[in-house]
Amino acid sequence: TKESELKKAFESKYIGVSIIAAPLTTTDNLGNTVKLNSQELSALRNTFSAMSKRANAGTDINEIYEQYNSDSDIIGTQSLETYVFTSSVTEYGEDFFKKISGLSYNKSTVTEYDDTIYLLYRVDIRGDEFGYYMNSKAELLESLKMNKLDKIIEDEANSLTVEKEHSLFMKRAMKLVLSEHPYTESGVTEKKTEK
Repeated sequence: TKESELKKAFESKYIGVSIIAAPLTTTDNLGNTVKLNSQELSALRNTFSAMSKRANAGTDINEIYEQYNSDSDIIGTQSLETYVFTSSVTEYGEDFFKKISGLSYNKSTVTEYDDTIYLLYRVDIRGDEFGYYMNSKAELLESLKMNKLDKIIEDEANSLTVEKEHSLFMKRAMKLVLSEHPYTESGVTEKKTEK
């Protein structure tokens, strides 16, 4: 198996993402959680859109995050870390993995889910500094080999045809008939039953 096949398998199973998040809600004077008003919501969406554009233009994501934190009075934003997601992730919505796997490395997108806005920035985690790729190589290799074996078996099974005249079928059918009705030189005899 080539290294490129392993990396492709890794990329289809694991994705690294840095996340900047902010709630689409606030707390009112009575301590209740309420949605942002339309102006606040529009301003927040514009801020996240501008950050995504800057990231996609090549500005370092850590610089963008630091500036966002210093400019923002929103409490509860996450620290900027790289998270590794697998294809089974659903806590950010059903299409979350598809959305982030569609991103190129060092590119971002903005999405909203469950009263939170997210800037998702795809990080290349195949490098040694993360260790994910090296630590999962054995598992990936085993998975690739099993997939190839399954494909060989499936292809072989699909290539087989069974016909009534097939010799194996006929041999088994004859054994069954002869076990029920033993054959003699004079022809088929009735099966003996004990009295």
